[in-house]
Amino acid sequence: MRNDALNQINKILDTKCNGCPIKIKLTAGCKGNYAPLEKHCKTICEHGTKLRELGGKLGRGRDKNG
Repeated sequence: MRNDALNQINKILDTKCNGCPIKIKLTAGCKGNYAPLEKHCKTICEHGTKLRELGGKLGRGRDKNG
């Protein structure tokens, strides 16, 4: 299950996030302030929402699973 979540996360990052025109626009000239991008990805972007959901499935590794 953990490996499935990791594979899905990698697929989303590779196919949806890399090259995202909104990401490019929001980070152009940002000088280290990524808050607008973070807000967009966490609250607006459907792929960001899916990444958060999948991240929740990862748990805390050894802390959770022994």
